Amino acid sequence: MGHLTLTLVIDGEFHADSGDGFRRIAPGELLLLDMTRPMRNQAPGAHIVTMSMARERVAEWVRDALSAHGRVLAPHTAALLADDKRSLVLHGSTLDP
Repeated sequence: MGHLTLTLVIDGEFHADSGDGFRRIAPGELLLLDMTRPMRNQAPGAHIVTMSMARERVAEWVRDALSAHGRVLAPHTAALLADDKRSLVLHGSTLDP
């Protein structure tokens, strides 16, 4: 069934086009993209964290994961996931597989 990518913008400029033209994704926002659909991005000087997740997993917390392509979650909505991803980036190399 494919996967989605989740891109958290930490800092800097990040722009994504999921079919309606480029849109700026602000620091703290989380962008969901369906990797079976076309997209483009521009990240001049951006600090981002990106992860891939099976669509079925995303469907557990996004009502309609099939229409999630290009959805942007506001910082207050994405805060817990954003904190988790930041922590993983900072401490991931110290974890035992």
